[in-house]
Amino acid sequence: MKDNQTKQIILNKAQKHFALYNYSAVSLVHIAKDSGIAKSTLFHHFRSKEELYTDVVDNIFLQLKDFLRDKSYFSGKNAQERILSFFNSFLVWLSQDPDRAKIIIRIQLDHPEHSRRLSKKYWGPILKFIDLNVRESNHTASKNTRLVILDVLNSMIHFVFSLDTHLFLFKGKSRSEVLQTYEQQVHDSVKHMLSL
Repeated sequence: MKDNQTKQIILNKAQKHFALYNYSAVSLVHIAKDSGIAKSTLFHHFRSKEELYTDVVDNIFLQLKDFLRDKSYFSGKNAQERILSFFNSFLVWLSQDPDRAKIIIRIQLDHPEHSRRLSKKYWGPILKFIDLNVRESNHTASKNTRLVILDVLNSMIHFVFSLDTHLFLFKGKSRSEVLQTYEQQVHDSVKHMLSL
């Protein structure tokens, strides 16, 4: 196996572990075992658990930045339509790999210093980027609009984080039905908050 393939396998397995367990409970031995490699091979690619964790988190936010490059997610004639279009796409992106949401939540719970670093490195520029795309609709983005965006982003991340619980509680409903129900709630919230 090539070095890049091995590193990617380790990152994928580590993402699963960091999504399921808090930082201190994650074991590099278990990640190596799940990756089908020796622990020494893991250390060849990552010097420490901290470095591996940082790479997993950075990888998720790089995926998010790649996702945001597609301007079609911001379709619509006005700010409300653009925000809703983006949120629909973001919900799909998050639900395609719920571990993303779980890790974003765990960062806030387990690693406050990572949370602050990521806010500066990623969330600030991401919110600015979303805000700029909303402004292209000739809408003057207010602080209220930015708060709506941040509030709904947080809500969506928490929803996807607990998607398994929602599916359990609403037995008989498919994943897509639960997502559609939540999507409607997001639409209603955005409309209400933008009207304030």
